[in-house]
Amino acid sequence: MQLTVGSFLVVCNVGAGAEVTVLRRGTAGFEVLSTLADPAAGGTAIDDAITAALTAHNGSHDGDSARWVLAASVRAAKHAPADRAAVTMTLPDNSATVLTVGLLDQTARPVLRRVVHLMSEAIAAAEISVHDLTGTTRQAIEAAVAEARRLGSSGN
Repeated sequence: MQLTVGSFLVVCNVGAGAEVTVLRRGTAGFEVLSTLADPAAGGTAIDDAITAALTAHNGSHDGDSARWVLAASVRAAKHAPADRAAVTMTLPDNSATVLTVGLLDQTARPVLRRVVHLMSEAIAAAEISVHDLTGTTRQAIEAAVAEARRLGSSGN
């Protein structure tokens, strides 16, 4: 994609945490207008939320070695619903549990909402509007920011 000089772009990197950068295309490259990061808004927070949801009633994550085994299982299992509706996991106490797309969505939603809020904050810090953005995902970003604002104003 060719970006014209003066156009604005948001780069969102969600790994273990999240980092959002707003860039402006200049004549010699890109200028960073703002960067915000939140180490608690990424894959690690989603893993922790899934672990808590799956073990809330049986305490199967007690002990350090069990916690590491469970963390590895959760990381692997959270990717499986991308091509199937559910995946069965064995917990450290050898009981089985099911991670469904619905549970994954439910546990990931607050973390992803934080990523969208971080994106909105980075755009505001760059002193531009979401409508100033260029790129193929602009409409998705506009919709996500509008939804985050709606949910934020309703107290959810």
